[in-house]
Amino acid sequence: MKRTRQTGYAIILTTLALVALLGIMGFGIDMGMMRYERRLQQTAADAAAIAGANDLAFECGGTPCGSVTSAAQNASAANGFTDGTNNVTVHVYNPPTGVYWAADPHKNNNAYVEVVISAVHPTYFEKILSINNETVVARAEATYLSGASNNDACMYTLGNPANEIGVDPFGSTTLNATTCGIVDNGNFDPTGKGLTVNTCSFNVSGSNTGNNSGNVYCNGQTLSPNYSSPTAQDPFLGQLTTPSNPGASTSCPAKGTCNVNTTGTVTLQPGQFSSISIGSSSNVTFSPGIYYINGSGGLSCTGSPTITGTGVMFYFTNSATINCQGSASINLTAMTSAQAQSSGYPKDAGILMYQDPNDTNTGIPTKGSKSPCPPPGSGTNTGPQMGGNDGSTYHGVLYFPADQLYLTGNTTTGAGVSIGASVTDTVCIGGNSTFNLIGASGLPAPLPTLSNTVLVE
Repeated sequence: MKRTRQTGYAIILTTLALVALLGIMGFGIDMGMMRYERRLQQTAADAAAIAGANDLAFECGGTPCGSVTSAAQNASAANGFTDGTNNVTVHVYNPPTGVYWAADPHKNNNAYVEVVISAVHPTYFEKILSINNETVVARAEATYLSGASNNDACMYTLGNPANEIGVDPFGSTTLNATTCGIVDNGNFDPTGKGLTVNTCSFNVSGSNTGNNSGNVYCNGQTLSPNYSSPTAQDPFLGQLTTPSNPGASTSCPAKGTCNVNTTGTVTLQPGQFSSISIGSSSNVTFSPGIYYINGSGGLSCTGSPTITGTGVMFYFTNSATINCQGSASINLTAMTSAQAQSSGYPKDAGILMYQDPNDTNTGIPTKGSKSPCPPPGSGTNTGPQMGGNDGSTYHGVLYFPADQLYLTGNTTTGAGVSIGASVTDTVCIGGNSTFNLIGASGLPAPLPTLSNTVLVE
């Protein structure tokens, strides 16, 4: 009879044990899920801090243009954590305030961006214990170091080696990038013995496809490019703002799109053009602002004109491009941060030439049927073609991400043509010419391409 009265205890004890075991198992599963969610949040926080710190390079009058927070929150959203959605909060602090970590050594330092992502996640098995959710927090901090060095790139070619020759020089050409480097996603084709490249950083994703090793030097010593390097992303991908059509320039004699053929001395005003043709011996000044060139006529010059402009950006769309070679005297400077802010496009500071990325590969010949680097006037090169005489300057970024840039000239004194930086699909360099990529000193505003963003926490 005693055993009969005790038979129910085993069931009760087993039930209690199962509840405890299920609670422990549930706790373990829920903790595993929280750890997984925290890893995802940490990835988003790291990306957000880097994006925010990278955006510190855009300055307006010496202070950030107010886009640090949006850049960081956009990066967080791209990684699945959108501020104000699904119980997610993304706090961005520039400078770090010490709210989350009072002992932060970078507290109140404007060169640092702190991102704290908090999210409320539902539990599963812990609901048995009336624990319905858990709050997970992830934090990251990043800084940027701006300025040119041999590790900063001022020439990018984005075409991959399966399709393109990235840097394709020929003739008696000298390419100087002594204060910055070259990033070539394609192949390197040093053809002929007249080529000289002076740089201390030359990364090539493809291989040497030329008929010699190329005369590449770093501080006078032979440098072998780093072949089979990882490919680089377009440094401006998602960074720039596409300008809207501003309407006809006041330089036009009538309303709407117009053509301008310049002779003599003329000052042009910003606005929309279908083409700008600059004649030989002309003296043309571009007033500050954005020149929206819409149409196949593009911007062209012939002979030996003098072309100047400060605080300008040329935007090419609908197959428009630039064709200005020969012995032109060209001195153009992109918008400063303050000018870009005033124009309504603060992120476009420092961009001198800006091609619509949708105008894809308009100047790159079909591989196999045409020379990869056709000379001007051959009928096969329809992309941007630029040059100038000794002392000509393009102070800004030449941004032709989906096209082949042809650089040519006939410089004689060795001063050459100076370019701030270039980002193109490929680049073809020819003629008896010298081109100087000068990086930061040739840019009117600091840019992400010339900044080192570092995740510090």
